[in-house]
Amino acid sequence: MGKQGEATLRHALLGATHRDVDFQGATEGSLILANSAGKWGELVIGADHRVLVSNGTTALWSAIPPLAGIASTDDTTQITIANSNPHVTIANNMSVLGTTAGTPLTVSLPNSSSPAIQISYAGAAAAAPSVTGLAGSPAVSITNSGSGGTVIGMSFVPAGAAFAGVTGSVASVIGCKAGAQAFGFGAGANMTVDECIAFKGELNARDTSGGNGDITDGFGFLMGIDSINTGVMTNYYGIRIHDDLEPTTINYLIELGGGTSNPGTVTTTSGLFRVIGNFSAAANETPVYMSEGSTPTIRQLKTKAGDTLGSGDLVCVLV
Repeated sequence: MGKQGEATLRHALLGATHRDVDFQGATEGSLILANSAGKWGELVIGADHRVLVSNGTTALWSAIPPLAGIASTDDTTQITIANSNPHVTIANNMSVLGTTAGTPLTVSLPNSSSPAIQISYAGAAAAAPSVTGLAGSPAVSITNSGSGGTVIGMSFVPAGAAFAGVTGSVASVIGCKAGAQAFGFGAGANMTVDECIAFKGELNARDTSGGNGDITDGFGFLMGIDSINTGVMTNYYGIRIHDDLEPTTINYLIELGGGTSNPGTVTTTSGLFRVIGNFSAAANETPVYMSEGSTPTIRQLKTKAGDTLGSGDLVCVLV
């Protein structure tokens, strides 16, 4: 084929040589697109940060559409994103793996009474399921012999804070608040909880697979004051338990000893020391009870004048 044939073959892709095109020259980034006239035409490159989308009729450049959800490999939506609460919904389990030591997962607290993280159970079950809202098991794995270090399961230090030039006050700062309830909603609903515990703690020295785990000092609850710089605390209560009129059968503000939750050697099942609530004040009466005798019996602490002691009366003596 001679040069004249070459000239005939070499022509613009969307040139006048073709009858099914709109003649257009080449522009960097352009795409070939069939138009409404049934001809091939040019779709010039879109503006910065635009993506090619379909409107159901043709293809066009558009702003990046908002992400409504992320699906798993089986095309099931696992993460849903919305403009209103909840903004992000995760359908199933979530695992967050840290890749850098000292870089935690950070959740910014909103400037409102809404919680930063809220865990709820919204499912319905014919039988009561077992549900755990928040669980974890942080541990230090020592590969070389050593000592020291601290393992903290949960650490919260909320604060009422004022910065330079600002004077303010906060009605209450609560380090940790836990509650438990029996909840029946609607006519005919009835929920009974056999054992309702706001806070439960356990210490465990565990020997596993021939290993040995020891605890030197165990504290069920340890409370102290951390005074920093020149801050002032006016009043301090290590433990304070409010009285309540609601319990109808037993109302013990404190009971020490006894119990069967994790029994070791239990001296008495009726308790070693007790302070009752909703106490009806009367002469010579106190709300304090204590265990006494070789066969432990819980007895009420009362007062009597020395000249009125009779047979069977016991006297407490400080030694």
